Amino acid sequence: MNATVLSSPRRGDLGGRTIAQLDPRVAILNFGLLRSPVDVHELQLAHPQTRLIVLANHPSPAECNQMLAFGATACLSKETQARDILSAIHPRLARPARAAQDRA
Repeated sequence: MNATVLSSPRRGDLGGRTIAQLDPRVAILNFGLLRSPVDVHELQLAHPQTRLIVLANHPSPAECNQMLAFGATACLSKETQARDILSAIHPRLARPARAAQDRA
């Protein structure tokens, strides 16, 4: 598996347009760029096929739980080793079935 940095957005611009254009399986978000956890929820609603992983500096269990509750697939510390981040991403690469879309 390989990974490519597709966009490095600024605070308040989480790359929603980039996600819409490129339709990645996984998007890694910088916790520090989020205005609030609602940003994660809005991205998740707008791009349900993309798995959202949030990287944060020393996230507390409460912060991670909040990110997960708002739609993040994972919340990891920025100190996490690259191999562990890849391990968190790899099982999430499978996209959910599009049964609801197929029925429409």
